[in-house]
Amino acid sequence: MFDALSGKPNREASDVVDALIGTEVEIQGNTAFSGSLRIGDKIKGDVTARGASSCTLIVSEHAEVQGNITAPRMIINGKIKGNVVYSERVELQSQARVTGDVCYDVIEVAPGAVIEGRLLRDARGQSGKAVVAKFKPATPGKGNS
Repeated sequence: MFDALSGKPNREASDVVDALIGTEVEIQGNTAFSGSLRIGDKIKGDVTARGASSCTLIVSEHAEVQGNITAPRMIINGKIKGNVVYSERVELQSQARVTGDVCYDVIEVAPGAVIEGRLLRDARGQSGKAVVAKFKPATPGKGNS
């Protein structure tokens, strides 16, 4: 709750935004960032976190990324048309729409989020290859809605 050295409250990664691509902004071309980045509109190109494992990418509800995204931590509530190349932690909120593969270590999917692609659990530390998560389709009338 508080930083032991400074006495200041700790802030969650989603509370601290180093850069903002606001609404009414469209970027064409690849984008690289460090720290945290919140996207509020459109990016046509890959989005990549540089360096630090503390980087966070936030894709807001009305945002859309057409390209691959790479960041250690992601909170997605908009549209991604491309692969989530690697992420330690992916949070897909209720408005998230991902058309592409999602490679993750930890994933949280809210009801309403849609993934049209493969889920690849990153287990490279053991086998050197990502593992494809396989799910059985829901069967109507068996407790599924």
